[in-house]
Order: sequence, then structure tokens, then C-alpha cells
Amino acid sequence: MNLAVHAAAVGLRLSVSLWPVGGGARDAAQARYVAAFVARVGRAWRVRLEAPIPIAGDLRAVDVLLIRGDVSVAVEVITRLADLQAQIRAAQLKGRDISATRLILVVAGTHANRRLLESTRASLAETFDLDTRRVLADLSRGADPGRDAIIVLTA
Repeated sequence: MNLAVHAAAVGLRLSVSLWPVGGGARDAAQARYVAAFVARVGRAWRVRLEAPIPIAGDLRAVDVLLIRGDVSVAVEVITRLADLQAQIRAAQLKGRDISATRLILVVAGTHANRRLLESTRASLAETFDLDTRRVLADLSRGADPGRDAIIVLTA
């Protein structure tokens, strides 16, 4: 508490972030979506799960990294959309920091997630390919989907 008091005395607000360090499955639902995604597209790609960001001291990892030739696809799995802008921004930063060619967001096909994606479809389409079937077909053939994408998956 002393740190918060000292911060307030100089006009600052204390903010603390906690990040998991150890192993273990923390999100069984996410693990199901990762497995379902890899089963659909993984044969044509070299697959790395929980690929660490190659920055010293950075504990972040990409959920799935697909590699084929000179194309690498960072895949982030989101089971529950909450702050969509923040979730996209965090995924884009991971993709940048792991030097991925493409970023794919795999979003759980829940009613709430579909409703949110539909309500923001016009703005998302400027940045992301939203054609789940086409993107999955491209990836399953080992082809670069051509741009970043959001796919909705049912696990």
C-alpha cells in the first residue's frame, strides 16, 4: 500500500499487472479451440504451440505459430470477446513482435461472439478477411490466406 500512497503523492496512480509464469492449462476451452484449429489446418504447416515472443524478458507467446516456407502465421485464440479493440491490438503486437507474415484470430463460435463480430463487421473488414471458410480452406492447403483474418470456429 505504501507504493500507492507514494505514487498518489506525485500525481500518479499505481497499476499492477500479473502474468502467469508456470506451465499448466489455464483455459480448457481455449485448448479445445487450439486443438480443433490445428486439426483443421495443421497437416500442411509446421506447427508450434505457445511459440514464445523472441524478446528477452518478454513472457508473451503466440497460441499457435504456423510456418511454411517463408510464410508464418501467428494465431491467437479468443474464447470470449470482451474488449475487442484491446484484444485485437494485443494480438497485432504479438504478431509484429514474432515477425509473423499474417495474423489470424480464431474466435469461439458462441452466440455472443458472433453478435459482437456482426455488429463490428464493417470496420473489421477493412483490416481482416472475415470469410472463415475461404481462410480455413487456404490454410488447410498450406496456402497463405493473403491477409490477416478472423475466423469463427466451433470446437
